[in-house]
Amino acid sequence: MRTGIIGTGRIGTVLARILVAAGHQVVIANARGPQTLGRLVAELGPAASAAHPAEAAAQAELLVLMVPFERVRGLLPPHAVQDKVLVDATNAFGGPGAAPPPGGGGAPAQVAPWCNAAPGG
Repeated sequence: MRTGIIGTGRIGTVLARILVAAGHQVVIANARGPQTLGRLVAELGPAASAAHPAEAAAQAELLVLMVPFERVRGLLPPHAVQDKVLVDATNAFGGPGAAPPPGGGGAPAQVAPWCNAAPGG
């Protein structure tokens, strides 16, 4: 299975390492572009490649969002996640005393319409 990981911070990078070690292919993407991911792709080896977020989504069977919540809206065109398993690992929590995301329902309920997906599924 090919997994697209959008977000290459600590958690996204660790997930990519785990998946490659388990024998899976990964396509990683970040907001700065695939040219900034050369070192990580080299470390991960031939099972890894880099792309722009929409390209990573198009190439993946499983897509994992590992970006800050406030950067999700507009990140992907709706067709990019159609017929994909989408794991929303964003976090709308801003820290102690921060207000919850507007509209209620938590981050997945808000991310789903932005990606044209059903929350929880």
